Amino acid sequence: MAHEIKFEDVDSLKTSNFDSRRLTKILIHGFADTATEASITYYLVDLKDAYLRLADLNVIVMDYSLFTMPLFYLSGFPDVASARLAEFLQFLVDFGGLILESVHLVGFSWGAHVAGLAGHALEGKLGRITGLDPGNLFNPLFPVKITHAFHTFLGLLL
Repeated sequence: MAHEIKFEDVDSLKTSNFDSRRLTKILIHGFADTATEASITYYLVDLKDAYLRLADLNVIVMDYSLFTMPLFYLSGFPDVASARLAEFLQFLVDFGGLILESVHLVGFSWGAHVAGLAGHALEGKLGRITGLDPGNLFNPLFPVKITHAFHTFLGLLL
């Protein structure tokens, strides 16, 4: 069952199904996608369901859609979103007993960069980062190192 865990809201964490003894997958959507209760991009639901069928895991879906509007594409908002993700993970460490090495960030498109930057902010302590179709930010200043990058689009661009 889904529960919203709000940053710096210990009660929302304590009343959720989060269990620090489980591995934790965090799914991070791509540019112009969403992960709100009212509108969630289909691949996030599909991947969440697949992970939960596979094992007893914590699966957290991050929404940062406010920062993925076209107006912000060339801005520093991936930095803002990744900083918030790093702060959220530290919140889970401090109040939920999360072990960073048990965390796997899975970022799609722009979310791959958010994941990489969050991993950098957490000094490489995360267990794993996977980038799926990492998007080009057209900005050489983003120091992103991704553990795995998979390009899943096999069609032709016309």
